[in-house]
Amino acid sequence: MRYLIVGNGAAGNAAAGAIRRRDTRGQVTILSDEPYPAYYRPLIPSLIHDGAGREALFRDELTTPPEVEVRLGTRVTAIDVPGKTAILEGNERIAYDRLLIATGASPARPFIPGLEGDGAFTLRRIDDAKGIAASASGAKSATVIGGGRIGTKAALALRHVGLSVAIVELLPRLVPLQFDETASAIFEAALQGEGIALYLGRNVREIAREGTRVIAALLDNGQRLPADFIVVAVGVTPNVALARKAGIGLNRGILTDSHLETSIPGIYAAGDCAETREVVTGEPVVSGIWTNAVTMGGCAGENMAGGDRTYVGAFGILNALELAGIPAISVGVVNPPPGQGYEVEAIRRGGSYRKLVFRDHSLVGALFVGEVERAGVYTTLIREHADVAAFREAMVAGRLTYAPFLKELPLTTTAYAS
Repeated sequence: MRYLIVGNGAAGNAAAGAIRRRDTRGQVTILSDEPYPAYYRPLIPSLIHDGAGREALFRDELTTPPEVEVRLGTRVTAIDVPGKTAILEGNERIAYDRLLIATGASPARPFIPGLEGDGAFTLRRIDDAKGIAASASGAKSATVIGGGRIGTKAALALRHVGLSVAIVELLPRLVPLQFDETASAIFEAALQGEGIALYLGRNVREIAREGTRVIAALLDNGQRLPADFIVVAVGVTPNVALARKAGIGLNRGILTDSHLETSIPGIYAAGDCAETREVVTGEPVVSGIWTNAVTMGGCAGENMAGGDRTYVGAFGILNALELAGIPAISVGVVNPPPGQGYEVEAIRRGGSYRKLVFRDHSLVGALFVGEVERAGVYTTLIREHADVAAFREAMVAGRLTYAPFLKELPLTTTAYAS
């Protein structure tokens, strides 16, 4: 059996490992358009200010499974579905029996006059971080467009190398998908304490230049923020061009069934490019979350090698991050819409914050800031749609332990309660 994986990230490597566990003799090949071995993408911002971070970036968990061929710097231009071959640049062809598309996502770039050109960066790949670090050397100031996870991490990294930094976020809070107003307020104070200027509820209407050189970001309210370069961190777009060209079914991402097989038999999709179901709401979702990509890749790989594993769904929100020394974890529905039966229990004590969201006797969302202990078990309860009525009071008070309920939950619980 010939297994071909397009993409050398979390999903691709998890798939290769799952294939190799079921099929020790099949030929497994991973193709990557980057020149680097597999790396832990969430740590990329650390490369801006910490050369030692490179060791953690290429961490042991991403070691390629045994007897897997990895071809770096190899770009797939098309998939010949009838011929079951992938066509590479230079017109080389690689045959497959099972194919996984794990092409990830690319940074979104909003249309802002003056943005295109030198001195405007996104932050998704190693070479992006290298370019930002080079521009930071000798620079005085930078503006980050986007106050989400990547934008805030990039801003802190640039402060660590001595730059004056501003974050401009269109929505009125930081990390808007994962945080609410209270969580944002805690981190706003922390980032401002680091010397980062925040412009929330504002938009960049133009990038001012002198010739080709960036000199400022102009806001929609007329403010002018001096900047020697710009970092754009406003989300990502699934890489679906290869699937579209091959005639594979698409919506926002590559459409998959419960086995992560696409509309074309023998071709699977996983990771940031795949569209599946949100585990809490059941709605279609394209997830850019590392842990989702790993789980998807493992499931797809197992099924490619003859397994019959059902993918239970992706978390639309499942993030752990640390900013300015403050840890935070958000999972599930953390900003529930009004009038749909959600009940919210929230407690703030200084720099610590706990928010639990319930619906129909189930926990459907959790947000922890400062104190994140036992977050794994809360995540499990959400994933399993467990009836938590008997434990609700203890959960709200922060007294929940594993012992009272692990025996009552499905066996899969123990895979997540860590």
